[in-house]
Amino acid sequence: PRPRRAAAGGLVLVSAQHLAGLFIGLELLSVPVYGLVAYAFFNKRSLEGGIKYMVLSAAGSAFLLFGMALLYAEAGSLSF
Repeated sequence: PRPRRAAAGGLVLVSAQHLAGLFIGLELLSVPVYGLVAYAFFNKRSLEGGIKYMVLSAAGSAFLLFGMALLYAEAGSLSF
């Protein structure tokens, strides 16, 4: 299921004509990366790196959503 999710995320990201689709595709594409970063779960540093990556990715997603909200407030549309 994970390779399909990543492939679906990539397809949604590439074919997006709306900022919401772009965001959903980006999030679907990044979900399997969390597992890849923390793959060696028996190694403490690997798990720590996975958690740090997830937190930083969540912060980046929040900034992206904030920017999309600003674009929507200015343009009135999420299409591009």
